[in-house]
Amino acid sequence: MLMHGSEQLLLLRGSFVTGVLGLTFLVSLLFPRPLIYYFAIRFNSSEEGRNHFSSLWNHYDFRRRLRILTVVWGSALLSGALLGAILVYAISPTEFLIVSPCITYGTIGVAIAWTHWYRKMAVRKL
Repeated sequence: MLMHGSEQLLLLRGSFVTGVLGLTFLVSLLFPRPLIYYFAIRFNSSEEGRNHFSSLWNHYDFRRRLRILTVVWGSALLSGALLGAILVYAISPTEFLIVSPCITYGTIGVAIAWTHWYRKMAVRKL
């Protein structure tokens, strides 16, 4: 900030990180297994659970649902980043510092709530 810039550039840092993560989710759809698959494997508590989860990849519906989850998470994170980037220039830095955590945590909270609902709905259908 001292060398080049404005307060807005410094405040954009959080939106940049969130945007890159959202973009990473979406780009991972081009690979055989989306990023959310690896997150789910990583956070599965037991070896047996990880093995069962891995075996589910053979089912088309399971793969489709993970890809949908990846699209939703990537889109949510990119949307939050875009909103943050717009607000950085639309409101004062003080107001942005108040609103920014609400945007970030609100976006993640909505994505978590949607994921919970979607998982319950998917389990019921299976």
